[in-house]
Amino acid sequence: MGEPAADQQPPSPSSPSSSSPVDGPVCEVSADPERSLRGLRPGGPGERAACVLCGEPSEYPADAPGSPLCPVCTWQQAQRAACSG
Repeated sequence: MGEPAADQQPPSPSSPSSSSPVDGPVCEVSADPERSLRGLRPGGPGERAACVLCGEPSEYPADAPGSPLCPVCTWQQAQRAACSG
């Protein structure tokens, strides 16, 4: 008597429910080309961070977090990673 009926299934995590906090699409693609390229461009004018491998100026602002690489070192690191194995 304490068991659920055979035709009633608990909601799966992947199925949407009426109590979901997200109302619209989660991953919406922008039709505006300027907005879609936002993360692919270097920062605005100002001092540039030095590349951690060669010391040349990178494409990133000086206050950018992480370990910035210049375009040449970025390309070389990608080649090394692609051919490593």
